[in-house]
Amino acid sequence: MLPCGAAISQPDTLHLRGDEVKVDLIPFTWFIATSEDLTPGVAWNRLQRSGKKLHSSAIGFSKDLYWVAASVKNSSSSPVRNVVEIENPQLDWVTAFRVTPEGLATLLHSGDALPFRNRHLASRNYTVPFQLEPHQNCTLLFRFDKRNSSVSFPLYLWGYDQLYAKDYQSNLGF
Repeated sequence: MLPCGAAISQPDTLHLRGDEVKVDLIPFTWFIATSEDLTPGVAWNRLQRSGKKLHSSAIGFSKDLYWVAASVKNSSSSPVRNVVEIENPQLDWVTAFRVTPEGLATLLHSGDALPFRNRHLASRNYTVPFQLEPHQNCTLLFRFDKRNSSVSFPLYLWGYDQLYAKDYQSNLGF
């Protein structure tokens, strides 16, 4: 059984301040699951029409790939730098996009088969940094591919400095 609800027309928006510490992004996401290799534009259109609310990042065994979207807004009067952390370093492929009026801008293309040195931040998990201007809205679109396997994609939102401090602290013992 998929962790989903009824089709939704408008997802909840997460309001940011820039100092977030491990905010679970799943309550602010919606998704589609498909066995088709959709282009990002087609997936985004389909997600807007028939996306379902995501209630858990633990999917279980699946033959599908997942397109997941989340809306965020900078509610402060200053620019904010945030990072989405995908707390599963074993995903085969992870691609992240930022939805803009001009189309979809790629923020990340990674996976467990690509070299670690290609990551945005030196973190064991996949990270997607982004910045928002004061009162700016943003939708992030993710493509998770780990077909014919157990699938999970825990998504957490951090302030940029807070994630850096957490990773630095956790690496002191190594």
